[in-house]
Amino acid sequence: MLTEEYGLQKVSPKPWKSAFATFCAFLFVGTMPLVPFLVPDANMQWQFAFSTVIAAFMFFSIGMLKSLVFSLPMLASGVRTLLTGGTAAARKTAVTTTGRLNALTPRKPQGVTASILPKAGPWAITTLISRC
Repeated sequence: MLTEEYGLQKVSPKPWKSAFATFCAFLFVGTMPLVPFLVPDANMQWQFAFSTVIAAFMFFSIGMLKSLVFSLPMLASGVRTLLTGGTAAARKTAVTTTGRLNALTPRKPQGVTASILPKAGPWAITTLISRC
């Protein structure tokens, strides 16, 4: 009755087992985009492009696997996770490339008051993606 009506599990969770599984998954998925950089004589542009493709595939795969747990549509969940992770990666790249924390945020033009600027902040893209 607990499972059917309230969605509660009869077995108690094992936090150490969950933590270890999460750590192993994080290590595996996090090192996959680094594999192209292990090829010694490869072109740096090729390595970066291939690493980007692997990272995108990993984000999409995580989203698809997440859909199995939460009973969501696989394709939509994969795309949502890909867009969220891609946005975070793009912001990180922009910050490390330009050295500005608000690298993707448009600067306020000189002589324009804040009242006529859009109300969206620097996290507007991520917020819109997470609401999909």
